Amino acid sequence: MIDYDSLWFTMKSKKPVKFLYNKSRKISTEVITALSFLGNATATDISMFMLKERSGSQKMPTRSAIRELRGIIKNRFRKRSEKNPGLVDQGFILETGISDTKNNPPIYALTFRGCFLVLGFNINDGHLRKFISKSAKHSLVFAYIHSVTQETSLGLTKKIFINPMRELIGKGMVPLDDDFKLSVPTISAHCGNIFQNFIEKNLNNKTVNDIGKIYELSLSEEPDWYQEAIDRFFPEDDERKDYLQTYHDDDDMRLCFNLQRSIISAHDAVIR
Repeated sequence: MIDYDSLWFTMKSKKPVKFLYNKSRKISTEVITALSFLGNATATDISMFMLKERSGSQKMPTRSAIRELRGIIKNRFRKRSEKNPGLVDQGFILETGISDTKNNPPIYALTFRGCFLVLGFNINDGHLRKFISKSAKHSLVFAYIHSVTQETSLGLTKKIFINPMRELIGKGMVPLDDDFKLSVPTISAHCGNIFQNFIEKNLNNKTVNDIGKIYELSLSEEPDWYQEAIDRFFPEDDERKDYLQTYHDDDDMRLCFNLQRSIISAHDAVIR
C-alpha cells in the first residue's frame, strides 16, 4: 500500500499548498497519487485504483464501492467552497478528453504543477520510475528527466534532479499555490550546482560516460530550442499533437530550458 506521508505535510515554516491542509487532504492526495500511476484516467479508473490500494489487493472492487467513491472523487475536482478548492480549479489536474466507455466520462491527468505536487510526496523508487514515465507524455521537464533516466540510471536522475527538487520543496521554496515561474531560477540553479559538484567529485571512467550523456541530452543543435525539444521528446505525431494542444505549459517550457542551460553551464565550468 502507498505511504501518504508527505513533504508538503511536514513543512513547518511555509505551507505552499493550502488545500492539502483541509479536511479533504487524504482523498486529494489519493487522487493525485492515482493519476501519477495511471497517467490519464476517468473518475472510475481512479476509484478502482484507490480501492485496490486501500485493500492491498488486486481483486476487483464491487460496483457499489466504485460508484460511492467515484462520487466523492468528482467532488474533489471542482470548487465546493472557498475553503475547499477543487483540484482542477487549483491547476493540479486537467481534463484531457472524453472516454469512449459508457456515458463518455471525462478523462483526467496531472498538470505540470500536479507533477511537482507528486514530488512532494514520499514515493518509493518503483512509484518514482512509473511516475516519471507517465509524466514524460505530458511535460517537457519530465520527458527530459525520463530521457536522462533511460540513458543513465534512476539513481543518477534522483541525485541530479529529483532529490534537489524535493529538497527545495521541503524548504517551502516551490510555491505551487503562487506563481510557479518565481521558483524556476531557484530549481534550475540548484540542480546545476548539484551536477557541477557531482562532476568534480566523480570523474571516473563510468561516471564520465554518464556525465557526457546528460550533457548531450541537454544540448540544442537547432536555433529554435522549443521546436527541437518537442521533436526530440515527442517523436510520434500523436504525442506531439497531444502535448501542444492539451498539455503545453509555459512554466514547464521555461523550467526545461533553464534546467538544460544550467546543466550545460555546470559541465562547461568543470570540463573545458
